[in-house]
Amino acid sequence: VWREAAPESPNPDLFEAIYWHGQAWATRGGGAADTVSPAASQRFRDWIARSRSLLDGIRAEDRSPVWYE
Repeated sequence: VWREAAPESPNPDLFEAIYWHGQAWATRGGGAADTVSPAASQRFRDWIARSRSLLDGIRAEDRSPVWYE
């Protein structure tokens, strides 16, 4: 709905990227890499890639300070 209401706004992509980044870390957990299951590791990589793709799609002139976090 947000994308439809403001198609030129970078904010929907920014906030979706933040969401996927958080989901990735919640799935992976904070333990050492060897304590993460293969399935969780794969989801982590997939969701980080989705987040990165959304961030990379935001034009440089539309990147707010939140983008850099």
